[in-house]
Amino acid sequence: MTLPSASTSEQQSADNSTAIRIRDNQRRSRARHREFVETLQRKVQEYERQGVHATLEMQRAARDVAVENARLRSLLTQRGVSEDEIEGYLVSSNLAGKRFRSAAAGGPRGRWFRLFAKEHLGGERNQRAQCEGQHQPRTGDFGMSPPATFSAASSPHEMPCNTAAQIIAGAQGHGDEQRARRAIGCQDSSECMVRNTTVFQALEDR
Repeated sequence: MTLPSASTSEQQSADNSTAIRIRDNQRRSRARHREFVETLQRKVQEYERQGVHATLEMQRAARDVAVENARLRSLLTQRGVSEDEIEGYLVSSNLAGKRFRSAAAGGPRGRWFRLFAKEHLGGERNQRAQCEGQHQPRTGDFGMSPPATFSAASSPHEMPCNTAAQIIAGAQGHGDEQRARRAIGCQDSSECMVRNTTVFQALEDR
């Protein structure tokens, strides 16, 4: 009987080592691939959960805004503001879809309807004056009695310039009320009434 030579035994041992190494590499490769797939699956599931949560939050926010707007409309109507006036305020100068509805999440522009309702519910009293860049004369200089004041609710087509400046500064995002007052032609120190259409125009000219 012929015994295997030493070189043959060494070759077989090397082949066995190579086969074992290949199997180990394949096993590790499959394990890494399985771990990678599981990680991707976990991420997809997490994204799906986050997406569902975000969708539910958006739906809740939209419902809250719809309910609030409906209540404000009802209150404005009870205080004598017509539906036509409300709609005109919302859609003038093509601002409705572009600016009002994009603010449903409650950002600075989302305060528009609140401020409009506040003014038309008579929350403030201001002197009436022409906002054309002219100072209102001080009555003390002429020995005259102060002029009569008017409730903001008495003219649904106008609002105090202070409120208009707040709306414009908030809607345009710069927060500079003095700049907003200049945009509607009001002096820094004046207290006057400005037409809603003037406010709309200032917003469109941002």
